[in-house]
Amino acid sequence: QVNVKVFKPDGHNQKIELTDLGNGTFANIFANTSLDGTYNIIANIVGINSGIKFLRSGIGSVGVNANHDLSIESLDVSDLYPNESEKMSVAANVSNLGAFVANATLKFYDTLPNGQTFEINSSDFALDPNSSVQINLNFSIFGVGNHTLTAFAFSNHIDSNFSNNILNRALFVNPCLDCLSPSLKPVIKIILPQNIFKLMCR
Repeated sequence: QVNVKVFKPDGHNQKIELTDLGNGTFANIFANTSLDGTYNIIANIVGINSGIKFLRSGIGSVGVNANHDLSIESLDVSDLYPNESEKMSVAANVSNLGAFVANATLKFYDTLPNGQTFEINSSDFALDPNSSVQINLNFSIFGVGNHTLTAFAFSNHIDSNFSNNILNRALFVNPCLDCLSPSLKPVIKIILPQNIFKLMCR
């Protein structure tokens, strides 16, 4: 279990739980960044090793400038009900609503039906104030069932409004019949009955 406590510049604090993204990476969104200044962070890890409970902690801090604000305006996909192994096209529109150039990064994630999340792609770009850019991605999707595609944008500065830096899109992946072996494919037979109708001529 991993959680962090964030101390805001006004002295108030907020605790949030982090989500396991795999490969030892834990993350979550902290959107309450409306105040300029320094945010101090304490991370706590609670676990069990050889039957003994342990606690590990780490500290850090970030500075927030209210003049920085990236926003993901839209996240579009080519098919909301693709077949497994189908190649998907994804487009995310990112805007810089702040007053300074943003050296930004956009990451795409896929959350599988079993709950596992992995990174699909990462793109770096520079975005002028009051401008937008479209980031495109093509990838093949695997795993039958419900998926969640996520686009996450961040820059070299902490945003004043972090809640618009992430956008999700739900998908449902269908089985790919063409991917099955011949022995597993369903067999459809069409039987046309004969001699049902007779034409009598005299």
